[in-house]
This record gives sequence, structure tokens and C-alpha cells, in this order.
Amino acid sequence: MVTAMSWDLVCPGCRTRTGDRIDVRTLDRAGDLLACECGRRYPIIDEVPIVMANPAGYLRSEISTIVERDLSPDVAALLVADGPDEAPYARLLEHLSIYMDAHWGDRGVDRAQPPEGFAAQPIIERLARLPRVELAVELGCSVGRIVAELAVNADRVVGL
Repeated sequence: MVTAMSWDLVCPGCRTRTGDRIDVRTLDRAGDLLACECGRRYPIIDEVPIVMANPAGYLRSEISTIVERDLSPDVAALLVADGPDEAPYARLLEHLSIYMDAHWGDRGVDRAQPPEGFAAQPIIERLARLPRVELAVELGCSVGRIVAELAVNADRVVGL
């Protein structure tokens, strides 16, 4: 685990070499990222710090080995930063973002109202008009938005 290291990791992006020495900056842990004063960030994946000059470029080419892991949004964003929009992982994240926004878009931190064309709005409005029940079941609950709405008027909800 990268919780307490007995050595300091240095930023390969901003170290400079002079005639008689190498100037370095150490990295500080910020969640599942290592951050440098220069603004560069390096991911920690499965508690392994990935500290190299271009971690995103390397990890984009090795994406099949990490795509099955649960990555934080910060690490996922770092993996697609400065890469082409048509790269496989960038496209996957874009599709996931659209999918999640279709379900939970009205709950966004910066949203005062649902986004234009919010896909779940019609069913959410219809569920709100249903009478209270003891048990509600949703088959094929996807990312759980309808289960959450069913819970408003049900004592117990099951989503499969």
C-alpha cells in the first residue's frame, strides 16, 4: 500500500539537471493521485504509484490491463488527458458519462434543474404519482435510478 513510504517519489516532469546537481520536487499524495507543485499528477492504481514522464500515454496503450478496475474519476480523467478523443478508453468514458447523465443528470452538483432532454424524467414523474406500496421490484435496474425513485413510495425496494 502507498500509505506511508519510507522514501520520497519525485516528479520526473519537472526535475532539472545542472552541471553539478539534479533539482527535484517531491510528490504529495492526494487521494489516489500523486501531485507535484508544478501541476503534474500521477495515478495510483491498485495502490501502485505510476510515476513516469507520460503516464497517460503509457496507460492508454495498456488500457486493457486496467479498464476492469474501479478507478476514481480523477484517475480516469488523467488517463484520457491530452489524448485523442477517439481513443478507446476516452470513448468508453464518454459513453459512460452520457449513460449516467441520462439516469442521474438532474442530480448533478451544478444543476438547478434537469438537463434538456433528461431521459429518465417521464418515468420519474409517473412513479411519483403511484400510491405507496409495501414492496417494489425493478428487474434490470441498471445504475439504480428507478430503484431510488421507487423507494420514495415503498417500504422495501429490490433492484436486480
